[in-house]
Amino acid sequence: MSSRRAFIIGISGTTNSGKSTLASMLQSSMPDLNIEVIGQDQYFREPNDPLVPVTENGVGNWDCLGALHMDKMASDVINWIKTKEKDSKIQVLILEGFLMFTYRPLNELFHKKYFINVSYSVAAERRLYRTYDPPDPPGYFEHVAWVEYKKHIKDLEGQTDIEYIDGSISLEELHSKLQKGIQEICTADKSNGLEES
Repeated sequence: MSSRRAFIIGISGTTNSGKSTLASMLQSSMPDLNIEVIGQDQYFREPNDPLVPVTENGVGNWDCLGALHMDKMASDVINWIKTKEKDSKIQVLILEGFLMFTYRPLNELFHKKYFINVSYSVAAERRLYRTYDPPDPPGYFEHVAWVEYKKHIKDLEGQTDIEYIDGSISLEELHSKLQKGIQEICTADKSNGLEES
């Protein structure tokens, strides 16, 4: 029996918790694993899309699944699996995003799931330095983004396979922790006697 060659790692977390930066660091620091990254932000609907949910105050809600083309993201991931799983070199796909573990069709594909937590104050401060299109209207973070985040956390309660990580540690510590974890996941298959003969 041949060993598994394609692995999918999920990195989710609080808004502005460093997910994208961390994924990029992992990709550049582990060339032997041939890591690719797909960010959930690539799948946002267009600003004028009528399917983007609107709050009771008439503000577009960009922090829920309805604001994303998640069916397209799932399709892209499945196509990646089909093209990579028989490769002779170990392939890793990192999926990163703020709602990464809420969409069920994707959820069953992960080999490992990480969730990075940061506090309300840290997320709010970091968000001030980010540029969004469309821009955040006044009060968006506290009345929409954080409210949706709390709903998201509630929805994840039954998922016992998520490893929660304190995002207040340094980016270097986060990187080291996930790098070690990913390396262990990718080598565990071999140690279980599934190495190609």
